[in-house]
Amino acid sequence: PENEEMIYAVRSNNLATAIITTVIAGKIHKEWSPTLVLSNMQTYAQWAPFYRYYYYNNNASYISINYTALNYNCVRYNLVEYYQSSKRFDRYVASRLTSKLTKLEREELERYLNKRFSGNISMFKDGDWYANNKSLSKQLSFDPNKRNILLPANVFWDKGINEKSGLFNNVLEWIMSTIHIVKRSAECHLYIKIHPAEQYFSSKTEKGVADYILEEFKQLPSNVTLIYPEQKISPYEIFNYVDVGVVFGGTLGLEMMLNQLPVIVAGSAPYKHLN
Repeated sequence: PENEEMIYAVRSNNLATAIITTVIAGKIHKEWSPTLVLSNMQTYAQWAPFYRYYYYNNNASYISINYTALNYNCVRYNLVEYYQSSKRFDRYVASRLTSKLTKLEREELERYLNKRFSGNISMFKDGDWYANNKSLSKQLSFDPNKRNILLPANVFWDKGINEKSGLFNNVLEWIMSTIHIVKRSAECHLYIKIHPAEQYFSSKTEKGVADYILEEFKQLPSNVTLIYPEQKISPYEIFNYVDVGVVFGGTLGLEMMLNQLPVIVAGSAPYKHLN
């Protein structure tokens, strides 16, 4: 928001929360000496102090349990481990009787992927994110003679995503840098897909990624196209028209690879260390 007093109040309240939860974590440890700590997540002022306090204290195990918006019937344990290294996956593979998927596992995986590619995931349907676009190629004017690049933008303010940075400090820095690089290459065209959650989810914001881009570039480079949530274009429909994907992290990068698209990971993703 433009209101500086409102910004100051939000920042002050979050800072106060972080300080309070840090003090509480210290008191709990001193008085109770817990051996196990369960939490919902590792980021934001309400949770991060507990995670940081016990992550660096070897006397207690820290376990996060949260749900995934991709499947409301599933829970995830220690999500941060997915991004820190591939050791968790290696341990899982070593614990199996076979390193290959069984017939049942492959069928289950294919059903899940088909649900995603067809837009039948709970979060997609609840938010009414996508619609069938029969004239997609005309709508986005793909030039087959150019190297077309798809950049699916993350929700920029998500602290959890920004903490998994790699080449860049945060999502906005990554997007701006990518535009600056591509605008000098006339043989390339960059398609930036704004995350639909900016418009159709509880994370709807007054100022989104597109606003920051247009603020940085008063005139958008001719070889850069913004795809807005209101267009209801599924990223899976774009796969057949692009040559490479650029991601900060997230499942889309893995799905691009499954569709034979090369992927550049600028942040951190569970799959970037896997062969």
